[in-house]
Amino acid sequence: LLCLASMRVFAGCKPFIKERVDQFSEMSQWQIFFVMFAALLLKVAEMSDEFDIENKKAFDTILLLTQGLAPLVLVIMVLVKGH
Repeated sequence: LLCLASMRVFAGCKPFIKERVDQFSEMSQWQIFFVMFAALLLKVAEMSDEFDIENKKAFDTILLLTQGLAPLVLVIMVLVKGH
């Protein structure tokens, strides 16, 4: 909760000049949050007997999509803006 609160305060201050950079920065912070949260979930799941191979494959797919989201958005932003 502390991470989410500090992330919102930082995003609310709008530290970058361009609004698009602010948005990309916030999205990247969410990506880091989800990766760290996923690492915590994996650690807890290792201690559980219910974490089977099907759950692991689904979890890996979700984590892969989360990791690919920021670069994809960056490419789309560059193509739309024309930089």
